[in-house]
Amino acid sequence: MKKYVFDIDGTICSEGPAQERIFASPEGKIIKLVNNLYKQGHFIILYTARSWDQYKITEHWLKTHKVNYHTLICGKPIYDHWIDDRCINVNDVKKGNYEF
Repeated sequence: MKKYVFDIDGTICSEGPAQERIFASPEGKIIKLVNNLYKQGHFIILYTARSWDQYKITEHWLKTHKVNYHTLICGKPIYDHWIDDRCINVNDVKKGNYEF
């Protein structure tokens, strides 16, 4: 079993203003990937810069769009660039340039 961390806004759904997040468009290809990894027995963590007061709204959106996960964590720092030794760019995944 591996642990996978997915961002929500701009990865699992479209990016938009905070007051419109309940209406965000789902990214079907990424949701399918998340659900496949979940079904394979991997541990899925959703990590978002949304504040904890948006937890219930976020949880509702994820349930509505049938996103399977184990843990939802809010409060990720807002940044311009994230440098990490285990990073995968979501655009590469969408283009099929990365295989899990």
